[in-house]
Amino acid sequence: MWLSEHERPVYFVELRDNRYACSWCELEGTHLLLVLSPNSPVPIRHLRYPQDAEIGGRVIGFAHRIAQLQPKAVATPVPDRDVL
Repeated sequence: MWLSEHERPVYFVELRDNRYACSWCELEGTHLLLVLSPNSPVPIRHLRYPQDAEIGGRVIGFAHRIAQLQPKAVATPVPDRDVL
């Protein structure tokens, strides 16, 4: 078992309906359980395995925006000047 939820591996799962999921996974017989964070309101998903899903691999990193990007400043054109 894992000491914390941060140690538990996350998997990239390809679903047969051309969608995907990233979550913790558990295999119970012929069912793959997609387990989300305990803080998530989304319930555990039960999928027939391997008919409804395929594990693409283990997620080893991800990027997450921690702040909304500010719009880029629009450059104001500077008129050409003669150089003496």
